[in-house]
Amino acid sequence: MQRFMDKVILITGAAEGMGRAVALAFAREGAIVVATDINTKLPAKTAKEASELSGRPLTGSRWTSPRRTKSHRP
Repeated sequence: MQRFMDKVILITGAAEGMGRAVALAFAREGAIVVATDINTKLPAKTAKEASELSGRPLTGSRWTSPRRTKSHRP
């Protein structure tokens, strides 16, 4: 049974560990997963794996905190 079919799930910290496990679990249940992390490469890998599990196109991206950008530093 796909309990999350047609639901959009945003997972932060999805590059590895628990975030990755949660993203893949939601994908198995039919969710549309948006995987984000401050890591620059691994969210796309998690999104690709989730896409293969769910059969849906998914997104992986790097998230940048406003506190980490140069324009917001004192």
